[in-house]
Amino acid sequence: MNAPSPGEFIIEVPDIAHRFRERLRNVRQSLYLLETKGIAHKTDSKDHWKLTA
Repeated sequence: MNAPSPGEFIIEVPDIAHRFRERLRNVRQSLYLLETKGIAHKTDSKDHWKLTA
């Protein structure tokens, strides 16, 4: 997994889906949308994403 820089943090897709009672697919689709805006970035793992603050 890529180490986060200052101002960035790693989220776990299953954890976010569970907390918001959403399907994994919906969370991933949201992250892909944020990726087009430059806010989210994929890591080496499909279940971990890096978000910039």
